[in-house]
Amino acid sequence: MQALSSEERKQILLKIADALEANEKIIRIENEADVTAAQEAGYEKSLVARLALKPGKARKSLLEEIIHILTN
Repeated sequence: MQALSSEERKQILLKIADALEANEKIIRIENEADVTAAQEAGYEKSLVARLALKPGKARKSLLEEIIHILTN
């Protein structure tokens, strides 16, 4: 990405953030399946807890927020 202009990098990052937001429901569904599989496989509770996506007060995920901050 270093070969790209600042504006090109910004547009790519914004598209990533938009895709994450648009696919939030399926990402959460798949994450729940991953958490269930990890629990059934006997992973330690602390590892399973780190795997689980937790809904926050803000609608956007931390990654989405970081991308939007970096592009502004």
